[in-house]
Amino acid sequence: MVQFQNGAKYPASVISVSSALDLALLQIAFQETEPLSFASSDNPKAGASVMAVGCPFGLNHSASQGIISAPERVLGDRPVLQIDVAINPGNSGGPLLNKQGEVVGVVLGTLQDARGIAFAVPGREVKRFLGETFFQMGTLLAEAKRYPEASDLLAQSIRFWPQSAKAHNNLGEVFRRMKEMKKAEEAYVKALEVNPKYADAHFNIGTFYDSVLRNPQKAALHYKRYLELKPTSPEAVQVAQWLKAIEGNK
Repeated sequence: MVQFQNGAKYPASVISVSSALDLALLQIAFQETEPLSFASSDNPKAGASVMAVGCPFGLNHSASQGIISAPERVLGDRPVLQIDVAINPGNSGGPLLNKQGEVVGVVLGTLQDARGIAFAVPGREVKRFLGETFFQMGTLLAEAKRYPEASDLLAQSIRFWPQSAKAHNNLGEVFRRMKEMKKAEEAYVKALEVNPKYADAHFNIGTFYDSVLRNPQKAALHYKRYLELKPTSPEAVQVAQWLKAIEGNK
């Protein structure tokens, strides 16, 4: 259940869980609210003012203020922000906000038997978690041929996780099946801008230039790059044949 400040309660569905980050993504059937924004910078500085909002000991919507003590800590194998904000049972899962009211992290908890030492999941890790979740959902919908929904979710994935070459690549595949060829090409190109060594994107854009846009020169460049990156893949023999056909027609 999710309870709002006015006391209204809504049943929640669990969409995704990350045990590594101790995070869960929940969904409720309520849209009349404005979501918080993430901070534009993924690198908060030591000494920056922050505020935690939560329900310590059941005291709903309480705020406490402090600073980021250390922006780069590792707790076990988990990256965390160290903060000196007053954190108590009931704060975990609440947002950690900067002076602009933007999310810089999600509160985890305190170090046992210590005072003034608490931790939060960094905003960049939260965004990656959301990006990976929307990527998985979008990819599953694409496999089910629900392309408009898949494109929306993959676009959401990229909004949170712009450095994901595979999200851009899969969005290109969805646009290709939706016959939106300009958007498909842009998505493939972006995937390779993010990761020039992403072989699957070279394969997809190569076949796109070869069979859709009829640009054998560009197709050949990507086929060659794919063979350099994945010379022993099951598709390598077929790609080599396509490349040979292009070069034989010059």
